[in-house]
Amino acid sequence: MKKLLLISDLHGQGITLIYLQKIIDREKPESVIICGDITTGGDILFFEQLEKIIEKNRLAGFLVWGNSDVPYANQYINKSKYCVHLKEKKLGDFKIFGVGETDNPVDISAKIKGRILITHQPPPKLMLLKKYGNAPLFHISGHLHTVKTARQYPSTFHISVPTLQNGDYAIFYPERKNVKFSRIG
Repeated sequence: MKKLLLISDLHGQGITLIYLQKIIDREKPESVIICGDITTGGDILFFEQLEKIIEKNRLAGFLVWGNSDVPYANQYINKSKYCVHLKEKKLGDFKIFGVGETDNPVDISAKIKGRILITHQPPPKLMLLKKYGNAPLFHISGHLHTVKTARQYPSTFHISVPTLQNGDYAIFYPERKNVKFSRIG
């Protein structure tokens, strides 16, 4: 059974790297999903340190950038082997697709059906309440900092991941649609 660590909104804070290693030591996930706002002000050194933690712990990593990741950082993050912005990657029997924070409209409707979709911005509530034939199986998002929710909607199972700055994270077992929110500190 897959055990995924879900984090978001690190905002380039050094404490989040300490929290991340503690969480990995405690939870022993096999993968980490990061829902954006990794850096602040394009801090590439911070991003490289994050990548080193993922590599050192031999995790499968999947990430997108958020609104606080400035364009310079987005370009750098997009070159990372962990970035899934407009890319599909496999995680066992699941396919993961991501969309980083962007002002450019992108039609992803044909690429997300039955996938795990990672975004920084949460989906609009009205979209969650409707039934769509091409919806993702799971939609994982960040951005809201204090909101921790996991709920089945008519078309998708949505998970809102809180900020790691407060030590908050989620453990997700996709085969069971089971989410556990926790805090480390």
